[in-house]
Amino acid sequence: MSTIKSSAENLTLNADGSGNDIKFQSNGVEKASIDQDGNVVAAGTISSTGDTSAGDDAAIGYTAAEGLILTGQGSTNDITIKNDADQTVISIPTGTRTVQFDSTDDAVAAVLIKSTNGNAASAPDFVLYRLSDSPADADYLAKTVYRGRNDNSQDVEYAQILSQAVDVSDGTEDGRMYLQTKVAGSDVNHIIMDSNGVTTAGALGVGGLTVQSTTAFQVKPADYASSITINNAASNGKPEGSVFMTTQNQDSQGFQGSFAVLNHWKFDAQSEIRIDCTTDVFRGGVSGTYWVQMGLGAQATIGAGWLSIVKATDGAWDMWFDQVVSHGSSPTITLTKTTVSSTVLDGHLRIANTTHTYGGFSITKMGGGSGNGGEVPAFTLHSL
Repeated sequence: MSTIKSSAENLTLNADGSGNDIKFQSNGVEKASIDQDGNVVAAGTISSTGDTSAGDDAAIGYTAAEGLILTGQGSTNDITIKNDADQTVISIPTGTRTVQFDSTDDAVAAVLIKSTNGNAASAPDFVLYRLSDSPADADYLAKTVYRGRNDNSQDVEYAQILSQAVDVSDGTEDGRMYLQTKVAGSDVNHIIMDSNGVTTAGALGVGGLTVQSTTAFQVKPADYASSITINNAASNGKPEGSVFMTTQNQDSQGFQGSFAVLNHWKFDAQSEIRIDCTTDVFRGGVSGTYWVQMGLGAQATIGAGWLSIVKATDGAWDMWFDQVVSHGSSPTITLTKTTVSSTVLDGHLRIANTTHTYGGFSITKMGGGSGNGGEVPAFTLHSL
């Protein structure tokens, strides 16, 4: 038997039918129902015109400014959204503003942002926006964290991408991005991108840069006067290693290595390479063997040969030049030693004893140095 009861405070609807349902009809058509388990089924929409409050266990509200409001409180999550398999998809842990996307599937996108925009503009865009009322230089902005577990059941942030506002001055803003990984328990910057370009490892991290490619490794700078160097910061910042290509028209004093394009000059009206060994750098040992090429374009003249520089342990510096290539008009290269002593050695390599146009000069170090005298002397280009 179904009954309707009322009191000063309550209206009670009681259904005692076989389905124990309370049904709501309009013009003889069912629009909503409540079953014996408390489930509410509505044929239309359910609207709310009031706000929720902090004490609500589970409530739906609405305000003109906030729109739809969902409020809940639980021991684990305040809000949990599940799929039709009763699996948690989205949750907000109790008392937090963290939105958590839950997934136990592998090789499936936990978050998919989709755009069907067909024009040339970027879409969809993923924006991390720090709206600070007091922005300052060197403020960190946002970071992407890659977190996992260790063998002691602890959370570990194994990798991060971190962004920074280096300069917040209007019109001259600079930004920086860090690529970090965990190394021996500590966060290490491996790649830094900012107004200085791209910095990899070095003094900022560990290890080095390895390029693995089925094609050639290419460097295409905007300016021809560029270089690839192997720089050892632990050795007073001097380039050291197996390959060093200098910028054009620059000096390479202080380099140690087994193969290096040290100098490449293109000058008119200059015919002489000067070699300067000073007490600051050279104290004894083998500087190395160098392949020297000197050519005069307008005169169709080219000469090349081996330059050897050495200092005995307790003796004086010395150098020799053995010409191998001699083509064109007067291509003889002569070596003149102006000062030879235990501490200083100066030399002059000169081609053709004449001024010229379209001159090309290059020095390549072929044999590595040793001892305190293993560094490259100062090679400079001069007119006669």
